[in-house]
Amino acid sequence: MTSLLLIALSAPSLAHEGHPQMALESWDKALVHPNYGTRWAAIVELVDDGPIEVEVFDGVSWKTTEEIFRMDRRVLIQTDLDAPVSSVLIHSADRDRVAYMEWDLIEPVYEPRGPAQPPNPSALPQAYQDLGVISRADWGARSSYCTTTEDDWYRMAIHHTAGHQDTNGSIQAQVQWLQVFFQETRGYCDIAYQWLIGKDGTIWEGRPYGYYSAATGGNQNNGNMAISFMGCYDSTECDVGPHIPSTNMLDRVHDLVYTISLVEDIETNADNIKGHNDWPGNNTACPGDYIEPVIPEWFVPPGPDWGAEFVDSSFPLSEEAPIVLDMNESMLGTMEFRNTGRNPWGGTTKLAPLPRDVDSPIYGDDWEAPHRVVAVLETTETDDIGVFEFSITGREAGATYQSFGLVEEGVGWFEDMGVVDFEPVTLRVVVDDSLAEDSGMGGDTGEPVAEEKGGCACSSTPSPGNAWVGLLAFFGLLAARRRD
Repeated sequence: MTSLLLIALSAPSLAHEGHPQMALESWDKALVHPNYGTRWAAIVELVDDGPIEVEVFDGVSWKTTEEIFRMDRRVLIQTDLDAPVSSVLIHSADRDRVAYMEWDLIEPVYEPRGPAQPPNPSALPQAYQDLGVISRADWGARSSYCTTTEDDWYRMAIHHTAGHQDTNGSIQAQVQWLQVFFQETRGYCDIAYQWLIGKDGTIWEGRPYGYYSAATGGNQNNGNMAISFMGCYDSTECDVGPHIPSTNMLDRVHDLVYTISLVEDIETNADNIKGHNDWPGNNTACPGDYIEPVIPEWFVPPGPDWGAEFVDSSFPLSEEAPIVLDMNESMLGTMEFRNTGRNPWGGTTKLAPLPRDVDSPIYGDDWEAPHRVVAVLETTETDDIGVFEFSITGREAGATYQSFGLVEEGVGWFEDMGVVDFEPVTLRVVVDDSLAEDSGMGGDTGEPVAEEKGGCACSSTPSPGNAWVGLLAFFGLLAARRRD
């Protein structure tokens, strides 16, 4: 018989995937497995709710299987054999009630076990709770029996389970099945992986945090936190699927890798973060060629390539006060933004007036061009604050609302290619005699009413006209006092 192989096969000690892996094609032919095992197991989809009896012949005697777990009409059955074999015969009087079966020959690992430990939500560090990880308590985990703790996570291994993405459409049910299969069939104390990734990008807590990993063979489990995509993600080695990881899945794993690196102080590089197959001593296609090339992208902080958050402006903003300038008068100031993207800012990161590529009526002589302000003062790394220093000049009488945005020359505008956590920063600039008309202020005579200039726009030297007005008022006050 030619069986459908659902994983890229590894040496038996590395075959840790979370499902029976061979699809049943015939009841009348021997089931042949590429590896030897001492336990036969199967997940059976039934057409009804009744029990299922299957017998297995290992070359010595017929063994009756035992039902280990059931969820609706999906049943896990297994039996232990007399010796390691790579081929068995099966028989069942209930074969007509079987809609589908996946089977496997397994060599149990018999991982050390201790007392049962019910799920403990508080055991998951807060950073992962903030990330939205679905805890063991939330997904209905059974008790864990793990005993060997891990207090020095210093690397990460990326996996896939090489099976289905869900069980009857439910990702939660798939996680529950994985736990049962790892504990009851494979002989682990719990799920082998610390984290499981759902097809919708959800992150599920696997093995309780702080317990020794069991997912990466070749003596590579020490300090090696395991992250596994649920599903099969290789273009040639998957008979289930292959599945294509969504952008959301990859982004969420990026968030998880970055969070782990912060919590455990792990430097994100190719030495510390590898696919399962790249850790020495492992012969497997896991995590699949749809995931493997993406791993280096997780060595940098998550987020858009270009992003900014407005921090401060020494210029008063439009909602605060108008900036009042005389014709051709200039004012120097700064605007500050936090770099929330992955790329550093430098000489090509510019503040620019909006609308885009339109000359500004308040451009200063220190601008690169009327449609480009200046570049950031210093190289600005992720999470640092970049300062843009420039002047504005009153060049046209009247009121101007001038907005500003950020552009990476030769790449694009930030709001098009990244994330900006602010509305365009806007200044209201009033030049010369437009103040009264623009603001609606004025006396009964219709004469302009003096308004103090906003921010740093106040001139230290009065204009000649204002000086004469002051002198006339002074002499008028003297004359009035003499008449008294």
